[in-house]
Amino acid sequence: MKNILILIAIAVTALQSHSQEIKKADFISPFHNGLAAVKKGDTWGFIDEKGMLVINYRDDLVAQPCEKHPEWSFPKFVQGRTLIKKTMDNIIYYGFIDTQGNVVLEPTFINATHYNTYGLAIIQRLVKDTYGSNQIMKKNIVRYTYTEEAINLNGATVAYLTEPKHILPYQDRMKTSPKLQSILLSKDWVAAHNKDNTYNLIRIEPLKK
Repeated sequence: MKNILILIAIAVTALQSHSQEIKKADFISPFHNGLAAVKKGDTWGFIDEKGMLVINYRDDLVAQPCEKHPEWSFPKFVQGRTLIKKTMDNIIYYGFIDTQGNVVLEPTFINATHYNTYGLAIIQRLVKDTYGSNQIMKKNIVRYTYTEEAINLNGATVAYLTEPKHILPYQDRMKTSPKLQSILLSKDWVAAHNKDNTYNLIRIEPLKK
């Protein structure tokens, strides 16, 4: 029993010493959801309130400007979610991880906001439709569109915000993601952008169980 207690004490001491080894970081953010972002080079990790590195350094986290200090930009967790990105076929897709570093929503959105305090985010969903084929070239004829939607923490759509918009994702013209134009106003309301630069007020309806 005494030996077990000694081993536990050694392990605790080792953990405490490890928690103090965040040195020469390029940036350390304030805490959000019990975690703070730490930057080293082009990578970010997260420490907990004990100083332990709980999410290892990775290069897919998405920084966002700090409201109180706009000159700061860093990833942060809100409602247990933060944005990640992944490049496929020269297109950047966005998804979300949880506070354990697990992917909870795969990177499939061509643009996305961070979640707000109400557990809502706005995303752009890419849709591929096959509506014919070219017999000579032996290729399907496809059309790409995207829609802007509000989603909850589980990724379920709680409001459709725009009509499908045509896009050519694999052309050079899509070097950046389409601009997100809808605005989350509260837990119940979102301002959806129209083609004529006006807005519609849309109520977010709770999902039926």
